[in-house]
Amino acid sequence: MSDYHGHLLKELLIDILSRLQVKPLIRFRCVSKSWRSLISSPSFVNTYLNRMIIATNTSNIDLLLVRHHTQLPDKVEQHYSLVSGNETLSHHVELDFPFRSFNRYFRVVGSCNGLICLSDDL
Repeated sequence: MSDYHGHLLKELLIDILSRLQVKPLIRFRCVSKSWRSLISSPSFVNTYLNRMIIATNTSNIDLLLVRHHTQLPDKVEQHYSLVSGNETLSHHVELDFPFRSFNRYFRVVGSCNGLICLSDDL
């Protein structure tokens, strides 16, 4: 009976720990030698990575790419921002405009790990 409870507790611990972000998970390695061993084991790392991949692929975050166009006397300025729900994502990086044409519409081909693939071939 004791083996059963020990195994059940270990499985429960694996299930809980594998849902955490990386930073707290690294901190929890200091709890005990058994936790350090568990978190560092190849089977736990594999479980953790698989759970993160599934969570990334199944999270449905609706994003809207908004084009901002400003006509200045000597040039045209334009930039893009991502909007999620009612809030604009505040972090932005200015990039060179990658498209040769100046279509008003773009298609989001896909996204993965924070990268967005756009196409202007409507």
